Amino acid sequence: MATAESAADWDADAQDTLRDASAAEVSLGMARRQLMRSQRHAATARQATDRAQASPWWRMSAPLRVTVQRLRKRPKPTSSPRSTQPSAARPVAGLPSAPAAGLAITAPGGREWQATLRRRLATVLTAYDRGNGDSPDTSMTSLLSDVTALLDQNGSGELLWLLHIVFLSRFPTPTDMDALTAELDLRGAAQLVDQLVAGGRIEPASWATAAPVRLVTVPVVEATRTARYHIHSGIQRVVRTVVPRWSQENDLVLAVFDRNISVLREPTPFEYAHVMTWSEDLPTRPATPEPEPQAILVPWRTTVVVPEITGEPPRPQCLAALGRWSGNDVVVLLHDLIAYAMPESVNGPMMARFSNLISVVRTAKRVATVSESVAQDFTGFAGSFVNQGVPAPPTRAQLLPIDACPVSVQVQAESEQRLLGVPGLPMVLSVSSLEPRKNQTAILIAAERLWSEGLGFQVVFIAANRWMSDTFDAALIDLQQRGRPVRVITQASEDLLWSAYRVARFTVFVSAAEGFGLPAAESIAVGTPVVLSNHGSMAEIGRDGGAALVNPYDIGAVTDAMRRLLTDDEYLASLEQQCRSRAVGSWDEYARSTWDWLVHGRE
Repeated sequence: MATAESAADWDADAQDTLRDASAAEVSLGMARRQLMRSQRHAATARQATDRAQASPWWRMSAPLRVTVQRLRKRPKPTSSPRSTQPSAARPVAGLPSAPAAGLAITAPGGREWQATLRRRLATVLTAYDRGNGDSPDTSMTSLLSDVTALLDQNGSGELLWLLHIVFLSRFPTPTDMDALTAELDLRGAAQLVDQLVAGGRIEPASWATAAPVRLVTVPVVEATRTARYHIHSGIQRVVRTVVPRWSQENDLVLAVFDRNISVLREPTPFEYAHVMTWSEDLPTRPATPEPEPQAILVPWRTTVVVPEITGEPPRPQCLAALGRWSGNDVVVLLHDLIAYAMPESVNGPMMARFSNLISVVRTAKRVATVSESVAQDFTGFAGSFVNQGVPAPPTRAQLLPIDACPVSVQVQAESEQRLLGVPGLPMVLSVSSLEPRKNQTAILIAAERLWSEGLGFQVVFIAANRWMSDTFDAALIDLQQRGRPVRVITQASEDLLWSAYRVARFTVFVSAAEGFGLPAAESIAVGTPVVLSNHGSMAEIGRDGGAALVNPYDIGAVTDAMRRLLTDDEYLASLEQQCRSRAVGSWDEYARSTWDWLVHGRE
């Protein structure tokens, strides 16, 4: 009996223990879930804090936070009661005129910054026909008050974009503009101006922090990459040919993005010469220190013409923000979309430059392309813009002209001695950078087949640049070691290049893809036939004669075309006659046509 009772007691105790354990397990599970929720909230909070502290506004507002902390630590006065007198009225509600003015005056270099800011604020108010901002008697407080009132009434992207430059001495990016817009919407004009004043004071010192802002109301041509580098390949040849002609017939300002600061400025003498008066005799770098820029150039309700790839950040981001918010029209001369059509053919830096270009093109008002093929590529590509709520810009194809540069008889004779490694052998010429897309390895294979047949000729490649050329280099070395007459000239002057076109029996340009194909056009222009790819812009060049069109992927077809031009004098003469019969293009007409379309929108 006692045993039975004890067993019952133990059973009851066990059930109670199980119930307690179950309840504890439930409680533990709830606690764990609560802990996980708390951890997720903490992680979200940390991410939000990290984003806030990484934002430009956290950095800009640092002086204000330091000031607030100092004021909180200051002991409260005990010797006299708190004053009950009303505080001085502020010009605009929420604008802390005393702290802002005190900061501008007492900080290191503050008086110089205040003088610069006064001039810039006066420029803003004058641009909007507000007040008497350029009067020397106008106080800083009054200027800030007037700008705040203007921002309260007109919170347009144009004004926000301009104020970013005025206060921070650099062009904004789309991220900057999003932050400005959010700050204005959330906290109002006065708070935004306070933030801009504080941010301007902590920007790193540079020539731009003390420079005046100059509003430019005539078209601005931005050609930074061409101005900065001595390279003279296809795009640079077009820019250096067209921009001086634009300048001769139109009132414009040539501008470049500063190398160290995200602002537009006038080009230095070195940069100006590399765009407007380029020659191969120019130095590759400035011989003496360049003069310091005199002003930040700010396009104002005008057109900004971008005739080249926009290159490394933050230049393209600044141009994208300019095109979207500034009230200016950004227009683009588009040379190709090969990086997207054949991404395997370009290296990483080039892909990045093309990607940056697209961020600019998305905001463009108009686009001109150098061929119908590029226009078709871009029209298809720009369809993706519509899915993002961005209208595709109007596009017009304007084929580059077929034009030749004259060379004297003496220069050509001198060049011929350098070009003909084996005097008396016909020369086959290929002009282009050495890269997979240009398909020069196919030319080497076709040439070796013809040499093996017993044909006598020599091959000359003129190539200023090369990348991803390992396969070509290996084939070239193999042929040279076997005694084949083939070589590469990497340093060719303009005289040598144009002489080479004339010395060659024919040229070969069997690229897989091109925006235009300038070497093929130049060959036809001097009267030398070309073995040319039968698709894309190259077919556009060859359709009016002077070219043997072939499938560049078919080495047999390339070989057959080269063989015929080496052995059939009558066929060669017929293509030469076609070259001479073609209409000669004019760079003057091309420059005039592109300017009319890009700047004025005239068809």
